[in-house]
Amino acid sequence: MQHHLDSVRRRFDAQAGAYAATTPQAIRSSVHAVGQFLAGRRVARALDVGAGPGTVALLLAFHAEAVAALDVSAAMLDICRERAHDQGLANVGPIQGDSLNLPFPAGAFDLVASQLMLHHSADPTHALAEMARVCIAGGTLIISDMISPPDPAAAQLLNRFELIRDPSHTRALARSELTKMLEERGFQIEELQEARARLELEDWLHRGGADPAARVHLREEFARLPDSLRRTFNVELIDGVTHFNWPMLVLRTVMS
Repeated sequence: MQHHLDSVRRRFDAQAGAYAATTPQAIRSSVHAVGQFLAGRRVARALDVGAGPGTVALLLAFHAEAVAALDVSAAMLDICRERAHDQGLANVGPIQGDSLNLPFPAGAFDLVASQLMLHHSADPTHALAEMARVCIAGGTLIISDMISPPDPAAAQLLNRFELIRDPSHTRALARSELTKMLEERGFQIEELQEARARLELEDWLHRGGADPAARVHLREEFARLPDSLRRTFNVELIDGVTHFNWPMLVLRTVMS
């Protein structure tokens, strides 16, 4: 697992600049859904696991007295720190750490959030167990991540393409897997939204740090997808640019 953790760290240290430069529509939509779940809520202590450049942590800052933004990548946390400073959000504290070994005592947070982290985890079950450990009884967990489609061929394609693009990818869970894991960790699902993240192929390749050979390979793969999978992922060529959908799940749970 340490080897995988080092791979994730190197990947996101190298790609921090790409993530800082733009926020694609797919991430904006996911953050909007998280914002809807937070509406009217106010807590003392919040944690963002896999905070990256701080997109969710900065949103949490408007709903919590203190926010811990945890990520394995120091370069990503530098961006988070800079953005918090620029927005005058002194209640955001970037912390370098591992989602499988959260450096906090049990029950340290009223609210825990994680966006687009689980599909990079070597052990998502343990990552969720760690989030459960640091969340108080009655506290809130918000998860936003890509999920595998129910069709096995489509699920295999999504995960294979993601791994070619970004070797730090492990596997997008199916909706049923993720909800079962959460319930087994003691979380009760209160709200759930399924969505389709609309992506542009070239931006997706760039943000994932795909090497030149991987970019050529994936362009060719998209171009020759069978009609059934093109329909599943709504693949379209618009003005010479390939667009496609990846399935997403955003949910709010309460720790029992």
